[in-house]
Amino acid sequence: MPPKMVMTAASKEPVAAKQPYKKYLKMLTEYSEHKDKIAKIDSALEAVQGISRGVPRPIPAPTVSETKLGVISLIGQLDEAKLAKFEPESEAAVKSLGRTNWKMPKPLESYFPDLLKEKYQAIDITKFSDAREIQLAPKNPGELANPTFSTAEEVIHALPADFDATTELYRYTLIKGFEKVLDNVRPSVKLILDRTTTKPMQAVFKKPSLLKPQIEAYINKLGETDFQRLHGIRPSQMFEKLSQPATPADKIKYALTSRKQFLAEDDFGALELVGYHPQLFRDKLDKMIIQTKSINDPKTAEYLKTLQSLRDEAFTNDPANHAYVEKLFEDKFIDATTRAKLNQPGISQQQFLEALGTQEGFSERLMTPFKQDLLATTTTPHPFPVKVDGVEAHDEAKYIMTQTYLEDLDKRAKSFYLTKDAFETPNSMKFDKAIEVYDPTAVRKYVKKPDRDLLAKAYVEFHLPRKPAFKPDVPKPKPAPAPAPAPVDKVAYKSRLDKFFSEINRPASPANDIRIPGLGVDNEKFRNLGTVDRRLAEFLREPLTRYDYRLVGTPWEKMPYADRVKLNDAAKLIFRDIDGLIEEAATTPQRLARLTRLENSLNDSIPGMLEIMQRIREHANRGNGWFDATKTEASIDTINQAYRARMAKLKALEEQKTQNLVAGGSAPTEQANVLPSVQNNPAK
Repeated sequence: MPPKMVMTAASKEPVAAKQPYKKYLKMLTEYSEHKDKIAKIDSALEAVQGISRGVPRPIPAPTVSETKLGVISLIGQLDEAKLAKFEPESEAAVKSLGRTNWKMPKPLESYFPDLLKEKYQAIDITKFSDAREIQLAPKNPGELANPTFSTAEEVIHALPADFDATTELYRYTLIKGFEKVLDNVRPSVKLILDRTTTKPMQAVFKKPSLLKPQIEAYINKLGETDFQRLHGIRPSQMFEKLSQPATPADKIKYALTSRKQFLAEDDFGALELVGYHPQLFRDKLDKMIIQTKSINDPKTAEYLKTLQSLRDEAFTNDPANHAYVEKLFEDKFIDATTRAKLNQPGISQQQFLEALGTQEGFSERLMTPFKQDLLATTTTPHPFPVKVDGVEAHDEAKYIMTQTYLEDLDKRAKSFYLTKDAFETPNSMKFDKAIEVYDPTAVRKYVKKPDRDLLAKAYVEFHLPRKPAFKPDVPKPKPAPAPAPAPVDKVAYKSRLDKFFSEINRPASPANDIRIPGLGVDNEKFRNLGTVDRRLAEFLREPLTRYDYRLVGTPWEKMPYADRVKLNDAAKLIFRDIDGLIEEAATTPQRLARLTRLENSLNDSIPGMLEIMQRIREHANRGNGWFDATKTEASIDTINQAYRARMAKLKALEEQKTQNLVAGGSAPTEQANVLPSVQNNPAK
């Protein structure tokens, strides 16, 4: 196709005009190649989200202990003759409750399980069997001396190993039946307690010195569980983690964050971006060291030392967990003296453990300030707050007062029926005395003059996060039988890949995503793939193999070969040059904008170009041997698809031009000059 000829002002002779479509074709080809590269990554990420575990490992049948088998056999062999001698006890229990002031919504007899009719549904066989297992195990004399019990199972623990199993089972069902009665009693008692004014607690806020001895006594009884309520971890757990060697990722994180102020902002950001994966971090840091060495400037010598010291500490062989020491100091769990003692330069692991001391001593060092701070807070007068953690303080105080009183009432009631005598001696359960503890009149008298120790307990508990929820006041109705649901994950995972990394043999770490601009932007199918899980980089350094140690013994042990390849390929494709990928992906909007501007300037020329390309394709398909048909057809497809996807917006403009030509009778000379008629100049 001959080029358009134009006259120059100087020579007045025709010369070939600049061909704008050559620039367009080049830009279109580059954009297409760029999008193909991004699309490959999108496809790789989509593929790894479909990985499967393969053939599931057979689930072993649950083992049943001999004790449980014995209980099942015992229940199966029960008959009227064996249970006849216990009927007077059951009748006496029901009559004693009938003589109280409590009226139940159902007949009292219906609350007590019938072992003959209900058989294996009469009790929770697992709970009873587990309690029996502890009962039959050898025990120290001291373990049998505890007179206070909070559950029927705890009482069974303390019974003699040779105690008659049928008697134990029958009296256990009586106690469980009575507790169903109490489940109907407690809600009405709770209502009485809920109406109790919170004025006593408000008075303590104004003048805590009134209860200082009781407050101090209660705080001194607090243990590691209460420390955990406030801080989310126990001192003994902190000690255990300090005693263990630091992970490679912990070492890198500590070395990097401790030098943040000495590193250039761009360098710190680049190192943080690759994460704490040893190989990726080392490669990135080594590049920085080489670049710094190449700069012939004395000022860089000090910065080079910083980078080299970072490398030395990040990959040290020292197993001491200095990183966790730093975290505990930042969180104010340990003071500067303890920090300096544990993080001495050049300290060995043995010296580190000696400085750490014993677990008991470490726990005491944390529990002492915890109690001191809590005592200082609770013994200092201050106004009654409006809200506590977003909850109305009045409601929170009412909740704590109610639960404190209810806990004490439960403790009193249990002292009557949760005893060894209740099992070992007929008619010794004292259900009537236990239920009288909850009598409304007695409860109202009880709360009018609150016990000072209980009030101090409620006041201190007000300053701590809530304990785990109490037993529900009303038993939940049994759900209707339904087909067993399909197994579901108990943990909420961000993605299939997150689930995979959480279940294989590797150091536990949360999903740590890298944002890659350009991914998931243009294609609705990939809208959720704009981020990449940084943990995937592990398979660049160490690809998954058939009998990979990271999969053995996990649900992914039988992962198909094809899925292992998907993970390895995705890691190689994405993390081989993650920095270059991020930079290139970020140029997608600019590339598209430049291409669109050029297309807008060539609105009239492009239709003719497409027509020429179509003629070239037809000519190639006729089989001329000199023509590279494969390459040309692929190029034409790319250009046509890219162009047509963006030409819809110009359709209205072309129609308008056609109407103007019909009305005016003139030919589109400008277009004819730029792209001469194909009939007169057939493509060759």
